[in-house]
Amino acid sequence: MKSVKLVGIEKSFGPVKAVYDVSFEIKAGEFFFLLGPSGCGKTTILRMIAGFETPDSGSILFDDVDMVNVSPNRRNTGLVFQNYALWPHLSIQRNVEYGLIERKIDKEERLLRVHDALSMVRMQDYADRMPAQLSGGQQQRVALARALVIKPDVVLLDEPLSNLDAKLRAEMRYELKRIHAETGVTMVYVTHDQREALAMADRMAVMSMGKLEQVGSPRTVYKRPTNLFTANFVGAANLLKGTVISVDEAELEVQTQPGVLKAVYPGSFKVGDNVQCVIRPEAITFSDRGENLIKAVVNESLYHGETEELLLTAGGIILKMLLKNPALTAEPVGREVTVSFSVNEVVVLPC
Repeated sequence: MKSVKLVGIEKSFGPVKAVYDVSFEIKAGEFFFLLGPSGCGKTTILRMIAGFETPDSGSILFDDVDMVNVSPNRRNTGLVFQNYALWPHLSIQRNVEYGLIERKIDKEERLLRVHDALSMVRMQDYADRMPAQLSGGQQQRVALARALVIKPDVVLLDEPLSNLDAKLRAEMRYELKRIHAETGVTMVYVTHDQREALAMADRMAVMSMGKLEQVGSPRTVYKRPTNLFTANFVGAANLLKGTVISVDEAELEVQTQPGVLKAVYPGSFKVGDNVQCVIRPEAITFSDRGENLIKAVVNESLYHGETEELLLTAGGIILKMLLKNPALTAEPVGREVTVSFSVNEVVVLPC
């Protein structure tokens, strides 16, 4: 396994700038995610790491060795694609073995490594089958075995679960985490799915329009977004515009339409600054006691089984609230309620 470091990477396709001065480091053995909407530049970055695209400027380092001018076949990366990319005329055994044949590995070692790789993804009993005889999830396991069998320094995964149904996608998340833990290989995973990134990543880079927005652990990115794009894109968020009316070393107060909100982590804000307060829906609870109390009216409820999403009106603003383990009967529309949330759950960002 190797570390991967991007320094000042830029890439254009004709007049279109795809990546703007992106720099970050992926630690050796890390499960690192590139997260963002379609067209944000994440796949372009993955292709530059693989060597399929050359950056216009900047460096891509594997353990401090610049790989920009190294051809893809000499980078020792394993690739897992969205569409599996299995040879339809070759058996599972031969598909996984293909990369070893190209590397001129002797037959005895090839057979051992193929067996180990298929066992790792729990597909050893399917070695003699053809790709068309497998489900989508099984084909993706084979694609992962093919990437791992060459003993890569880095495994690159481009939206590998996007073609699977929701239930199978959830199962494969556990499998990929298990395989990463067992192999310890550096993995770089591209996705637009926030749930996938939050559930699986050691750290993630959030991207938008070719620019890097934030890098951090899933919990840090979700609980402490550093900008409005990250707050909005990674999970659901209530955004309340307001003006700072009080600041001290421990907390600040913001005047918003629903009322005055208190927040910790005052940062560099001063009285009179226009800000946005970010509150996650699950942070809001029914309570007439607490640090941030708001009077509201229930507008609508959406029942999801294990959770219930409420839309509340407070001071002319719509708030989303998420109930865990909701009751047998729905919250009645039109009910007047008081809700609260901790000062620790309010993130204040500049407008």
